[in-house]
Amino acid sequence: ADVRKLPIADSTFDKIIAASVIEHIGLHSPQVIAESLPPIDENGDLEAVRELVRVLKPGGELIMTMPFGIKDELILGRQARNYTINSIKKFELLLQPVKLEYYEYQIRKTFTQEDKPLGLITWVRLPITQAQALHKSHVEGVVCGVWKKNAQEDMISNLASELRLKQINLVIFPNWS
Repeated sequence: ADVRKLPIADSTFDKIIAASVIEHIGLHSPQVIAESLPPIDENGDLEAVRELVRVLKPGGELIMTMPFGIKDELILGRQARNYTINSIKKFELLLQPVKLEYYEYQIRKTFTQEDKPLGLITWVRLPITQAQALHKSHVEGVVCGVWKKNAQEDMISNLASELRLKQINLVIFPNWS
C-alpha cells in the first residue's frame, strides 16, 4: 500500500520504524517496484508521516532515519529529499521530537589506542548543529530520530470530531502538563 493511505485501523501500533523511507515519498522517482508509480506530491513526506501518526497509538513512537545536511534539496539523482534543521521541523506539526541524533560519514581510518587497533570508523555522531553533509556522491549525513505521538493532541482531535467543531471555534482546556 502507499504509506500515505494505509489499510490499517487508527491507533494500531506502539512503535513504527521508517528507515530511509520518508525522504522518497511523493517524488518523481520514489525507488519503488510497482506496476504504476504512486502519485507525485511535493508534500508526500509530510502526508506519509501524518498517516503513520494516524496508525500510531497515543503516546506511541515513530522512529525515522533520513538524509540530513546543510541544504534543503533533492539528492541521489533527485530520488530523495535532504533535510536540514529548518525543514525537519515540519514533522513537529504532527509529533513531538524526543531524540534526534546526527551521524556524518567519515573517510575510513583505522583508529588506534596505545598501539591497539580499534577498527575502522566510517560514521561519527556529531551535534545536529554541526552538520556539514553536502551529499555529493551518496548520503553523507543522516538523522536518526524518535518522535512521540502526543496523547493530549490525539484526545483533542478526537474530541473536536465528536463535538463537530467548525473552522472557527474557541476551545479552552486546562494546562494538563
